[in-house]
Amino acid sequence: MNRGLFSFITSNDFYKKLDKKWVITLDKYHKFWFDLIVNYKQLGDDINTKDLIVNKLRNIEEEVRSHLDKRFIYFICSRKKVRFNLKKKPWTNPLTKYTYIHLLIGRDRIKKRIKVKFIDANSSKSPKIKLNEKFIFIFYENGNTETVPIHEFLDLAKINLGICSNVEYVGYTNEPSRRPTNKSHAGLADILYKISNEDNDFLIYFNTFCVRAMQIESALGINIVAENGLINEINADKEGKIIEKCFISYFDSNLQDNNKKSEEGSLKNNLFMLKSEFNISKIDVYYNQINETDYTLFSSNSVRAMNEHYFSVSLIDDNVVIKRNIKPLISNE
Repeated sequence: MNRGLFSFITSNDFYKKLDKKWVITLDKYHKFWFDLIVNYKQLGDDINTKDLIVNKLRNIEEEVRSHLDKRFIYFICSRKKVRFNLKKKPWTNPLTKYTYIHLLIGRDRIKKRIKVKFIDANSSKSPKIKLNEKFIFIFYENGNTETVPIHEFLDLAKINLGICSNVEYVGYTNEPSRRPTNKSHAGLADILYKISNEDNDFLIYFNTFCVRAMQIESALGINIVAENGLINEINADKEGKIIEKCFISYFDSNLQDNNKKSEEGSLKNNLFMLKSEFNISKIDVYYNQINETDYTLFSSNSVRAMNEHYFSVSLIDDNVVIKRNIKPLISNE
């Protein structure tokens, strides 16, 4: 679907005079473990995990370009390191069919046991599994082998370890296959330098969002809602940068303090522009994933760990004001 398909709406006098706000909700997200980009040959010379990730991201880019041409807002997160404990072999209970697997968490290698039920869809039997520290290998009776990185495995199995993804850096890109995955990135370098990789792993979440202009009040009892991608009232680049600045201000990471004044100034200018040119007086943001796991639990040094993040952004007395835990009228559910 082409961006701006219904752009004629923006020239309508009735629409232009409406008092509006933006409501931003999550469209899709994709996460990747940075270790698979750096140590891309750990599965052998024949498998390059970086190439697999980059190719997947290129396919995602093409899909997004063909559907309203959105921009990606990425979170670089630190997360307590988790590894498989190779000193204790997995064991399957023949009665319950649960397989017990042992983990080591963090620098202190705290021991944790989890249970997972593996089922071979073709035979209804429990498949054989093998482990190394970072991967689980699942062997099926038809000869196929599934190789799953530990973080993806824990997420898919919905294992609750009480660990959250701490947002260290928020950024913007239209080419996630290149930035920050090419490793030439100042924010990423700061994170890797300042945060212990003995205690933490690093994940990158790429997000796309749905931005709707919504009438604030209606005397007629009719609410007017228009998706910005369809009317292109604000172009894709500007839209993406506004979303980025909102999340930078919300998570307020210490690692982005050096640019705090610049980022807040940019957000302030954009809020003024939205109000003066488009009659959009505030922004409500609702960030959550439908399937909640430990890997959808986000925090920062300024925000406690939560699966759902609601906040509003507005310009009051020439100051950017962030109000947290404000739920908008609509969500992505």
